[in-house]
Amino acid sequence: MTFLKLVALLLFIADSNQLNNGLGRTPQMGWNSWNHFGCNINEKLIQQTADTIVATGLAAAGYQYVNMDDCWQVSRDSQGTIQADPNAFPSGIPALVDYVQSRKLKFGLLDVYDFDGPSVDAFSCNKQDNQAWLWSPNDGTVRSKHNGECLTLKANLEVWAGPLVNGSQAVVLLNRNDFGSESITVNWQDIGFPVDHSAVVRDLWARKDIGTFTGNYTSPKIDYHSVTMLKITLS
Repeated sequence: MTFLKLVALLLFIADSNQLNNGLGRTPQMGWNSWNHFGCNINEKLIQQTADTIVATGLAAAGYQYVNMDDCWQVSRDSQGTIQADPNAFPSGIPALVDYVQSRKLKFGLLDVYDFDGPSVDAFSCNKQDNQAWLWSPNDGTVRSKHNGECLTLKANLEVWAGPLVNGSQAVVLLNRNDFGSESITVNWQDIGFPVDHSAVVRDLWARKDIGTFTGNYTSPKIDYHSVTMLKITLS
């Protein structure tokens, strides 16, 4: 019976067909300047790379992207627009984009320079070239200078919580930073407790009560890539 099932499976595989819609036939393939050249890039190098991708048949095989990474930028103008190095890119970035696209390839560009503020994950909002971002130290938001849309800061200090059967909350304080140590605060309102109530905080790993606190609790400094686990119970 097992042999017959195997034969049937092989016949099914032989007769099956993938969806022929032109999608997903290869991964996204291309070239990135940083992998080999780092900051040693210029207009001529990018143009020669685009020509080589086409001439060697790589474009026909599915290599579509020419991605220029860091070090093409030298400043921002009064409007916040990133300016290219005039010596390395005398024709300007728009002309270079046109050159690559004339070879039926796609051009990618790292558009970050002189950002004053914390690191951000710019997965959205990047709807135009040379986007400028403004960081507000007042509320910690990062907003597009052009349309005011807000980016989300990558959370390096995290508070995770979940209810226990007796009404307490199990709380994990996680420091995702890559260096140093930080204190982390858990606010009662964030774990569903009344802000004007006191609660007993217990260190589950040390197996001891830390004390009674009202409204919030701020931990001692937690090393990077480390956690503290607590049990918080209304008193």
